[in-house]
Amino acid sequence: MRFGICSEDGVFRASLRHAIQVWSAGVCADMDTCEWPDWPSCLEGLGADPCELLFLDADSACMHWDEIARQLNGACALFVCSDSSHAAIDCYALHPRGFLTKQVTAESLERSLYPCFGLWRKALACLNLSIGRNRVSLPVCELLWAEARGRSCVLHSSHGQITVNDTLQELTGKLPPALFFRCQKSFVVNLRHIRAVSGGMLVMSDGAQVPVGRNCKSEVQQAYAAFRRAWTLRHPET
Repeated sequence: MRFGICSEDGVFRASLRHAIQVWSAGVCADMDTCEWPDWPSCLEGLGADPCELLFLDADSACMHWDEIARQLNGACALFVCSDSSHAAIDCYALHPRGFLTKQVTAESLERSLYPCFGLWRKALACLNLSIGRNRVSLPVCELLWAEARGRSCVLHSSHGQITVNDTLQELTGKLPPALFFRCQKSFVVNLRHIRAVSGGMLVMSDGAQVPVGRNCKSEVQQAYAAFRRAWTLRHPET
C-alpha cells in the first residue's frame, strides 16, 4: 500500500516519512511512501502511480483548494497537514478524511489514521492459526499478549481470547521480534500494547497484568523504553 506526501518543506517530509515507517512497523503493515515537493509534480505522480492516501501540506505556498479538489476528484483519501487551526476550514473544498499537525510522531499518526482503519486494513500482516480443525486469520497488530496453555496457547486479542493449536514457541517464531517480547517462559507481549511497567508486572492495554521473568526485567524495560522512544520521536535527528 502506498502513502503519498506533498509538501515543499523537506524537513516535514522527512519527519512524516519517518513517522510512517515507525507506525507501519508498529502495526505490522506493508507500506511504502512517495513524495513530491509541490502540487504539479504530485498530480503528475499520482497520474502515473496512484496512492491510496495522500498527506497534503496546507501551509505550502500557492495552494488553490478549489482547483486541487477538481483535479484530485476523489482519487485517494486525503489528510490535510498544518500547524494552523484554520487549515481544516480553508481546505473544506477538499473534503479531507483527517487532519494532522506537523508535530508528527508515530503515536500522533496512529491517532489520526485509526478512524480510517478500513483504508489500510488490507495492508496488515496476519497470523494464520489453527483452532481445533478450523483456520482463522488474525492481524498481528491485534494480538495484545499470549500465554502458554499446555501444548497450545491462549491469544489475548482486541476481540477477546482465542485458544490456538500452536505452542507459545511456535507462535513466537511467527511474530516480528522487534515488536513482541518473550517476557517470561509462559508469556509473550506486544510492546505497543504495554501501558506501564510496575514492579514485576506489565500492565497491558486490556487491563491485564502480565508477569515478567526475574532474569529479564532489565531487558523488557529496555525494549519497552526503546519502543516508546521510537513511537514518540518527531524526527530521527531530533
